Order: sequence, then C-alpha cells, then structure tokens
Amino acid sequence: MTGVKLGSRSKATQLGGQCHCGCGNIPKKPGSVFWPGHDMRVKGMLSRLERGQYEERSRLPEILVARATTDREFQVHGYDAETILRLAAVAHSELKPAVRYYSDTQTLTIENGARRAEGEQVAKGVVVFYAEEERGELDHDVTAITIENAEVTLKPFVDAIVSKYGTKSSPQLDAG
Repeated sequence: MTGVKLGSRSKATQLGGQCHCGCGNIPKKPGSVFWPGHDMRVKGMLSRLERGQYEERSRLPEILVARATTDREFQVHGYDAETILRLAAVAHSELKPAVRYYSDTQTLTIENGARRAEGEQVAKGVVVFYAEEERGELDHDVTAITIENAEVTLKPFVDAIVSKYGTKSSPQLDAG
C-alpha cells in the first residue's frame, strides 16, 4: 500500500489486526493495517479535519489514534503520527454537542455522537459516559453526560440566565 509507512515496531497484529479506518475488517494483505482502499478513507478524514471541516462523525478511529500514539514513525499518505494526534485532539474538541431534554423524566443529555460505553455517577443524578474503544474496552474520553432531575439540578443556572436577561422567573421548583 503506497502512502502508508510503518515504524520498525509496527505490525498490524500489535493492535488486534483490525483495519485502522475503524471498520473492524481484518486487512487482507499480511502486514497491512488497512482493508484495500480504506487508507484513502483515512486520508480523506484527515484532509477534511486539516481544512477545518468538522462533522458529527469527525472523531478519528481509536485504533488509528492508538497506532499514532505508540508508533511515532507511522504515516498515512503524508500525515505523520504527530499530525494525526493533533487532528484527533482538534476533531474531538470541535464536535458540536447534541443536546436533548426529555421533559417526562426531566433528563438532560449532552453527547458528541461517539459510541457510548459504561458510565459513572459523578454526583447524584449526574452520569458521565465514556467512549467505547476497539474490542469493547473503555476509552478515557467522555462522550456524553446525563443529568436527571435537571429542572431542579440546573435551577441556579437557569436563575442566573433569567437574572442576566431580565426575564421573569417561573415559580420556585420543589427540590424534594
């Protein structure tokens, strides 16, 4: 595969032998890290990110980021490991949040579109969810947050907004 350079330590089997575009396929050619043509898919992702085109699915595949982290000589069509990591960080921070409110349960969710794995409670009714890495392992990147009983929990925030813009507040909510 032209355009893909692997460092001396790199072999596809080190990271489970899966295609580095994130599709989950096992590369056909021994020693390759991409399914045929999927290196161009990654090149397109990197190119769009470099031009500042962030989309809901701008997050780079975890397996690609892991390779760039562990193999500093890794390259995909002129994008070296350092550039891949820089674009991965920018892509993650530039994702637009999807905010949903479910009035029947007073639950607020904020997420970035990545697949959720397990979550953990950080305060009563506030849960953060982590991204799912390859092979079902947990990543340390937070992908979503939920706030149960949001009308009560976020009342101080809402009151501050109301105060700032001079709008009259609704009746006091019962915190019980």
